[in-house]
Amino acid sequence: MTDQKLKDQEISHRILNYLNAAYQGKFAALNTLLLLGHPSFKTSELEKTESNLKEIYSWLDDLWDGATLFQESRGTRQAEGAVRAFELLSNIQSELEPLAADIESVQETGDLPNQYNNTILLISAFSRSAYGEEHYANGFVRFGTVFNNSDMVKIWKHRANALSEKIKLANEFVRVFKDTDQIPDNFHAHLEFFCRTLPGLFRCHIHDIAQILHLFKGEFGYDKAGFLRPEASAWERAEIAPIDAGYWRALNFEKEEVLQWRKVGIVDPFVAAEWRAAGFDPDQTVDWLRVDFSPLLAIQWATEDYLPAEASILVSKGHHYPHLLTREQAEDLLADIKPPPKKSPEPSRPVFQIPVTAPKKIGPRR
Repeated sequence: MTDQKLKDQEISHRILNYLNAAYQGKFAALNTLLLLGHPSFKTSELEKTESNLKEIYSWLDDLWDGATLFQESRGTRQAEGAVRAFELLSNIQSELEPLAADIESVQETGDLPNQYNNTILLISAFSRSAYGEEHYANGFVRFGTVFNNSDMVKIWKHRANALSEKIKLANEFVRVFKDTDQIPDNFHAHLEFFCRTLPGLFRCHIHDIAQILHLFKGEFGYDKAGFLRPEASAWERAEIAPIDAGYWRALNFEKEEVLQWRKVGIVDPFVAAEWRAAGFDPDQTVDWLRVDFSPLLAIQWATEDYLPAEASILVSKGHHYPHLLTREQAEDLLADIKPPPKKSPEPSRPVFQIPVTAPKKIGPRR
Protein backbone atom coordinates (compact mmCIF):
# COMPACT_ATOMS: atom_id res chain seq x y z
CA MET A 1 0.00 0.00 0.00
CA THR A 2 1.36 3.43 -0.95
CA ASP A 3 2.06 6.17 1.57
CA GLN A 4 -0.63 8.30 -0.07
CA LYS A 5 -3.20 5.51 0.28
CA LEU A 6 -2.35 5.22 3.97
CA LYS A 7 -2.69 8.96 4.38
CA ASP A 8 -6.07 8.96 2.64
CA GLN A 9 -7.22 6.17 4.95
CA GLU A 10 -6.20 8.20 7.99
CA ILE A 11 -7.90 11.35 6.67
CA SER A 12 -11.08 9.46 5.79
CA HIS A 13 -11.18 7.84 9.20
CA ARG A 14 -10.47 11.08 11.03
CA ILE A 15 -13.46 12.72 9.35
CA LEU A 16 -15.86 9.76 9.41
CA ASN A 17 -15.04 8.86 13.00
CA TYR A 18 -15.76 12.41 14.12
CA LEU A 19 -18.96 12.42 12.08
CA ASN A 20 -20.10 9.12 13.58
CA ALA A 21 -19.32 10.27 17.12
CA ALA A 22 -21.22 13.52 16.61
CA TYR A 23 -24.35 11.78 15.32
CA GLN A 24 -24.16 9.02 17.92
CA GLY A 25 -24.04 11.71 20.59
CA LYS A 26 -27.05 13.43 19.03
CA PHE A 27 -28.91 10.10 18.85
CA ALA A 28 -28.24 9.48 22.55
CA ALA A 29 -29.47 12.98 23.41
CA LEU A 30 -32.70 12.49 21.47
CA ASN A 31 -33.29 9.12 23.11
CA THR A 32 -32.81 10.76 26.50
CA LEU A 33 -35.42 13.41 25.66
CA LEU A 34 -37.76 10.59 24.63
CA LEU A 35 -37.15 8.45 27.72
CA LEU A 36 -37.67 11.38 30.09
CA GLY A 37 -40.62 12.89 28.23
CA HIS A 38 -39.31 16.31 27.23
CA PRO A 39 -41.87 18.31 25.18
CA SER A 40 -39.27 19.31 22.57
CA PHE A 41 -38.71 15.70 21.46
CA LYS A 42 -39.65 14.98 17.84
CA THR A 43 -39.89 11.45 16.47
CA SER A 44 -39.06 12.78 12.99
CA GLU A 45 -35.73 14.13 14.26
CA LEU A 46 -34.84 10.80 15.83
CA GLU A 47 -35.70 8.95 12.61
CA LYS A 48 -33.70 11.42 10.53
CA THR A 49 -30.67 10.99 12.80
CA GLU A 50 -30.91 7.21 12.56
CA SER A 51 -31.04 7.52 8.77
CA ASN A 52 -27.94 9.75 8.84
CA LEU A 53 -26.15 7.14 10.94
CA LYS A 54 -26.93 4.45 8.37
CA GLU A 55 -25.19 6.58 5.73
CA ILE A 56 -22.18 6.97 8.00
CA TYR A 57 -22.10 3.22 8.75
CA SER A 58 -21.99 2.52 5.02
CA TRP A 59 -18.97 4.79 4.55
CA LEU A 60 -17.21 3.23 7.54
CA ASP A 61 -17.88 -0.28 6.23
CA ASP A 62 -16.26 0.74 2.95
CA LEU A 63 -13.29 2.11 4.88
CA TRP A 64 -12.81 -1.20 6.73
CA ASP A 65 -12.76 -2.85 3.28
CA GLY A 66 -9.95 -0.52 2.19
CA ALA A 67 -11.88 2.22 0.33
CA THR A 68 -11.19 5.89 1.06
CA LEU A 69 -14.05 8.38 0.94
CA PHE A 70 -11.63 11.33 0.91
CA GLN A 71 -8.54 11.69 -1.27
CA GLU A 72 -6.03 14.39 -0.50
CA SER A 73 -5.07 14.72 -4.18
CA ARG A 74 -8.60 15.88 -5.07
CA GLY A 75 -8.31 18.92 -2.84
CA THR A 76 -11.60 20.81 -2.66
CA ARG A 77 -13.05 18.73 -5.52
CA GLN A 78 -13.96 15.66 -3.47
CA ALA A 79 -16.30 12.88 -4.63
CA GLU A 80 -20.06 13.07 -4.11
CA GLY A 81 -20.01 10.92 -0.96
CA ALA A 82 -17.33 13.09 0.63
CA VAL A 83 -19.33 16.23 -0.15
CA ARG A 84 -22.34 14.62 1.53
CA ALA A 85 -20.25 13.77 4.61
CA PHE A 86 -19.14 17.40 4.85
CA GLU A 87 -22.78 18.45 4.55
CA LEU A 88 -23.71 16.25 7.51
CA LEU A 89 -20.84 17.72 9.52
CA SER A 90 -21.94 21.23 8.66
CA ASN A 91 -25.49 20.40 9.77
CA ILE A 92 -24.23 19.25 13.16
CA GLN A 93 -22.05 22.34 13.47
CA SER A 94 -25.05 24.61 12.96
CA GLU A 95 -26.89 22.91 15.86
CA LEU A 96 -24.14 23.33 18.42
CA GLU A 97 -24.23 27.09 19.10
CA PRO A 98 -28.00 27.09 19.84
CA LEU A 99 -27.44 24.02 22.04
CA ALA A 100 -24.63 25.75 23.95
CA ALA A 101 -26.81 28.85 24.39
CA ASP A 102 -29.73 26.73 25.67
CA ILE A 103 -27.50 25.09 28.27
CA GLU A 104 -26.20 28.49 29.39
CA SER A 105 -29.78 29.69 29.74
CA VAL A 106 -30.62 26.67 31.90
CA GLN A 107 -27.54 27.32 34.04
CA GLU A 108 -28.42 31.00 34.45
CA THR A 109 -32.00 30.17 35.41
CA GLY A 110 -30.83 27.70 38.05
CA ASP A 111 -33.35 26.34 40.56
CA LEU A 112 -33.19 22.91 38.92
CA PRO A 113 -35.30 21.13 41.55
CA ASN A 114 -38.20 23.29 40.36
CA GLN A 115 -37.25 23.25 36.66
CA TYR A 116 -38.30 19.81 35.44
CA ASN A 117 -37.79 20.33 31.70
CA ASN A 118 -34.52 22.21 32.19
CA THR A 119 -33.19 19.28 34.20
CA ILE A 120 -34.02 16.93 31.32
CA LEU A 121 -32.18 19.23 28.89
CA LEU A 122 -29.04 19.04 31.01
CA ILE A 123 -29.24 15.24 31.29
CA SER A 124 -29.73 15.04 27.52
CA ALA A 125 -26.74 17.30 26.85
CA PHE A 126 -24.54 15.29 29.21
CA SER A 127 -25.60 12.07 27.46
CA ARG A 128 -24.75 13.64 24.12
CA SER A 129 -21.25 14.47 25.30
CA ALA A 130 -20.66 11.11 26.99
CA TYR A 131 -21.80 8.92 24.11
CA GLY A 132 -20.07 11.08 21.53
CA GLU A 133 -16.81 10.61 23.40
CA GLU A 134 -17.44 6.89 23.71
CA HIS A 135 -17.91 6.36 20.01
CA TYR A 136 -14.98 8.60 19.15
CA ALA A 137 -12.54 6.56 21.24
CA ASN A 138 -13.91 3.23 20.10
CA GLY A 139 -13.63 4.39 16.49
CA PHE A 140 -9.87 4.62 16.89
CA VAL A 141 -9.77 1.22 18.56
CA ARG A 142 -11.60 -0.22 15.54
CA PHE A 143 -9.31 1.54 13.05
CA GLY A 144 -6.20 0.32 14.86
CA THR A 145 -7.58 -3.22 15.01
CA VAL A 146 -8.55 -3.38 11.33
CA PHE A 147 -5.29 -1.87 10.09
CA ASN A 148 -2.96 -3.56 12.60
CA ASN A 149 -1.89 -0.50 14.58
CA SER A 150 -1.39 -1.95 18.06
CA ASP A 151 -0.15 1.34 19.53
CA MET A 152 -3.34 3.09 18.47
CA VAL A 153 -5.45 0.30 19.95
CA LYS A 154 -3.60 0.49 23.26
CA ILE A 155 -3.87 4.28 23.57
CA TRP A 156 -7.54 4.49 22.69
CA LYS A 157 -8.59 1.45 24.72
CA HIS A 158 -7.07 3.20 27.71
CA ARG A 159 -9.03 6.34 26.84
CA ALA A 160 -12.25 4.35 26.37
CA ASN A 161 -11.79 2.61 29.72
CA ALA A 162 -11.25 5.96 31.42
CA LEU A 163 -14.51 7.20 29.90
CA SER A 164 -16.56 4.30 31.18
CA GLU A 165 -17.36 6.23 34.37
CA LYS A 166 -18.86 9.06 32.32
CA ILE A 167 -21.13 6.61 30.51
CA LYS A 168 -22.19 5.09 33.84
CA LEU A 169 -22.93 8.58 35.15
CA ALA A 170 -25.03 9.46 32.09
CA ASN A 171 -27.06 6.28 32.53
CA GLU A 172 -27.41 6.95 36.25
CA PHE A 173 -28.74 10.48 35.67
CA VAL A 174 -31.44 9.02 33.41
CA ARG A 175 -32.28 6.13 35.74
CA VAL A 176 -32.56 8.27 38.87
CA PHE A 177 -34.52 11.08 37.25
CA LYS A 178 -37.10 8.66 35.82
CA ASP A 179 -38.02 7.75 39.40
CA THR A 180 -38.92 11.30 40.43
CA ASP A 181 -40.24 10.22 43.84
CA GLN A 182 -36.80 8.97 44.88
CA ILE A 183 -34.46 11.72 43.63
CA PRO A 184 -31.64 12.27 46.18
CA ASP A 185 -31.23 15.73 47.68
CA ASN A 186 -27.86 16.28 45.98
CA PHE A 187 -28.96 15.04 42.54
CA HIS A 188 -29.44 18.44 40.90
CA ALA A 189 -26.24 19.93 42.32
CA HIS A 190 -24.34 16.86 41.12
CA LEU A 191 -25.82 17.20 37.63
CA GLU A 192 -25.02 20.92 37.49
CA PHE A 193 -21.42 20.26 38.48
CA PHE A 194 -20.82 17.74 35.71
CA CYS A 195 -22.51 19.97 33.12
CA ARG A 196 -20.70 23.16 34.09
CA THR A 197 -18.36 23.23 31.08
CA LEU A 198 -20.73 21.77 28.47
CA PRO A 199 -21.44 25.07 26.64
CA GLY A 200 -17.72 25.57 26.08
CA LEU A 201 -17.22 21.94 25.11
CA PHE A 202 -19.90 22.12 22.42
CA ARG A 203 -18.35 25.35 21.12
CA CYS A 204 -15.04 23.47 20.95
CA HIS A 205 -16.81 20.97 18.70
CA ILE A 206 -17.80 23.88 16.44
CA HIS A 207 -14.09 24.71 16.24
CA ASP A 208 -13.23 21.03 15.60
CA ILE A 209 -15.63 20.91 12.67
CA ALA A 210 -14.35 24.20 11.25
CA GLN A 211 -10.90 22.60 11.04
CA ILE A 212 -12.27 19.50 9.32
CA LEU A 213 -14.30 21.50 6.80
CA HIS A 214 -11.19 23.50 5.89
CA LEU A 215 -8.95 20.44 5.69
CA PHE A 216 -8.41 20.80 1.93
CA LYS A 217 -8.41 24.60 1.82
CA GLY A 218 -4.90 25.43 2.94
CA GLU A 219 -3.58 26.78 6.22
CA PHE A 220 -6.06 27.15 9.07
CA GLY A 221 -5.56 30.77 10.10
CA TYR A 222 -7.26 33.08 12.57
CA ASP A 223 -9.84 34.06 9.97
CA LYS A 224 -10.91 30.43 9.51
CA ALA A 225 -11.12 30.11 13.29
CA GLY A 226 -13.61 32.99 13.29
CA PHE A 227 -11.38 35.78 14.61
CA LEU A 228 -11.74 39.31 13.28
CA ARG A 229 -8.48 41.00 12.31
CA PRO A 230 -7.91 43.20 15.42
CA GLU A 231 -8.74 40.29 17.72
CA ALA A 232 -6.54 37.94 15.71
CA SER A 233 -3.61 40.34 15.97
CA ALA A 234 -3.88 40.38 19.76
CA TRP A 235 -3.80 36.57 19.99
CA GLU A 236 -0.95 36.42 17.50
CA ARG A 237 1.11 38.91 19.53
CA ALA A 238 0.55 36.66 22.54
CA GLU A 239 1.97 33.77 20.46
CA ILE A 240 -1.21 31.73 20.75
CA ALA A 241 -1.74 29.89 17.46
CA PRO A 242 -5.12 29.97 15.65
CA ILE A 243 -6.16 26.42 16.55
CA ASP A 244 -5.23 26.84 20.21
CA ALA A 245 -6.81 30.29 20.35
CA GLY A 246 -10.05 28.89 18.99
CA TYR A 247 -10.32 26.36 21.81
CA TRP A 248 -9.48 28.88 24.52
CA ARG A 249 -12.05 31.32 23.17
CA ALA A 250 -14.68 28.57 22.83
CA LEU A 251 -14.21 27.92 26.54
CA ASN A 252 -14.70 31.63 27.26
CA PHE A 253 -11.12 32.55 28.14
CA GLU A 254 -9.78 36.03 27.44
CA LYS A 255 -6.26 36.24 26.05
CA GLU A 256 -4.94 37.65 29.34
CA GLU A 257 -6.41 34.70 31.25
CA VAL A 258 -4.78 32.25 28.87
CA LEU A 259 -1.38 33.78 29.56
CA GLN A 260 -1.92 33.34 33.31
CA TRP A 261 -2.72 29.65 32.92
CA ARG A 262 0.18 29.12 30.55
CA LYS A 263 2.51 30.87 32.97
CA VAL A 264 1.99 28.08 35.54
CA GLY A 265 2.44 25.38 32.89
CA ILE A 266 -1.19 24.58 32.09
CA VAL A 267 -1.47 24.78 28.31
CA ASP A 268 -4.52 22.56 27.82
CA PRO A 269 -7.65 24.75 27.67
CA PHE A 270 -9.87 21.84 28.72
CA VAL A 271 -7.92 21.31 31.93
CA ALA A 272 -7.98 25.03 32.68
CA ALA A 273 -11.72 25.22 32.00
CA GLU A 274 -12.53 22.28 34.30
CA TRP A 275 -10.61 23.78 37.21
CA ARG A 276 -11.72 27.36 36.65
CA ALA A 277 -15.35 26.24 36.58
CA ALA A 278 -14.74 24.51 39.92
CA GLY A 279 -13.58 27.83 41.39
CA PHE A 280 -9.79 27.42 41.33
CA ASP A 281 -7.27 29.93 39.97
CA PRO A 282 -4.13 28.82 38.05
CA ASP A 283 -1.83 28.64 41.10
CA GLN A 284 -4.37 26.72 43.17
CA THR A 285 -4.96 24.35 40.28
CA VAL A 286 -1.28 23.48 40.00
CA ASP A 287 -1.11 22.71 43.73
CA TRP A 288 -4.05 20.29 43.49
CA LEU A 289 -2.78 18.71 40.28
CA ARG A 290 0.53 17.98 41.99
CA VAL A 291 -1.26 15.70 44.43
CA ASP A 292 -3.32 14.09 41.64
CA PHE A 293 -6.71 15.38 42.77
CA SER A 294 -9.66 15.90 40.45
CA PRO A 295 -11.62 19.18 40.63
CA LEU A 296 -14.52 17.42 42.37
CA LEU A 297 -12.26 15.90 45.02
CA ALA A 298 -10.31 19.14 45.46
CA ILE A 299 -13.51 21.11 46.08
CA GLN A 300 -14.48 18.82 48.95
CA TRP A 301 -11.14 19.27 50.73
CA ALA A 302 -10.70 22.96 49.92
CA THR A 303 -14.19 23.68 51.28
CA GLU A 304 -13.04 22.23 54.61
CA ASP A 305 -9.90 24.45 54.52
CA TYR A 306 -7.36 21.70 53.87
CA LEU A 307 -4.20 22.36 51.90
CA PRO A 308 -3.48 20.02 48.97
CA ALA A 309 -0.56 18.33 50.74
CA GLU A 310 -2.68 17.77 53.86
CA ALA A 311 -5.56 16.37 51.85
CA SER A 312 -3.23 14.03 49.98
CA ILE A 313 -1.84 12.58 53.21
CA LEU A 314 -5.27 12.10 54.73
CA VAL A 315 -6.58 10.36 51.61
CA SER A 316 -3.51 8.09 51.59
CA LYS A 317 -4.49 7.12 55.15
CA GLY A 318 -7.95 6.08 53.98
CA HIS A 319 -9.93 9.20 54.85
CA HIS A 320 -11.82 10.13 51.68
CA TYR A 321 -14.56 12.31 53.17
CA PRO A 322 -13.24 15.48 54.84
CA HIS A 323 -16.59 16.37 56.38
CA LEU A 324 -16.40 13.18 58.46
CA LEU A 325 -13.12 14.28 60.07
CA THR A 326 -12.91 16.72 62.95
CA ARG A 327 -10.01 19.15 62.76
CA GLU A 328 -8.52 17.57 65.88
CA GLN A 329 -8.57 14.11 64.27
CA ALA A 330 -6.94 15.49 61.15
CA GLU A 331 -4.19 17.23 63.12
CA ASP A 332 -3.39 14.00 64.94
CA LEU A 333 -3.16 12.13 61.63
CA LEU A 334 -0.94 14.82 60.12
CA ALA A 335 1.41 15.13 63.08
CA ASP A 336 5.09 14.48 62.31
CA ILE A 337 4.38 13.62 58.68
CA LYS A 338 6.18 15.54 55.99
CA PRO A 339 4.14 16.42 52.90
CA PRO A 340 4.98 14.50 49.72
CA PRO A 341 7.56 16.10 47.41
CA LYS A 342 6.13 18.30 44.71
CA LYS A 343 6.00 17.01 41.18
CA SER A 344 5.18 18.69 37.93
CA PRO A 345 1.60 18.59 36.64
CA GLU A 346 0.75 15.77 34.27
CA PRO A 347 1.33 16.70 30.62
CA SER A 348 -1.86 17.88 29.01
CA ARG A 349 -3.66 15.69 26.51
CA PRO A 350 -4.00 16.60 22.83
CA VAL A 351 -6.64 19.24 22.21
CA PHE A 352 -8.26 18.27 18.87
CA GLN A 353 -10.80 15.51 19.22
CA ILE A 354 -14.26 15.01 20.43
CA PRO A 355 -13.71 13.20 23.62
CA VAL A 356 -15.55 8.36 23.72
CA THR A 357 -16.54 3.76 25.54
CA ALA A 358 -18.59 0.61 25.08
CA PRO A 359 -20.91 -0.98 27.64
CA LYS A 360 -24.60 -0.01 27.69
CA LYS A 361 -25.48 2.14 24.72
CA ILE A 362 -28.46 4.31 24.00
CA GLY A 363 -27.58 4.79 20.33
CA PRO A 364 -27.85 2.29 17.50
CA ARG A 365 -25.52 -0.67 17.68
CA ARG A 366 -23.41 -2.24 15.00
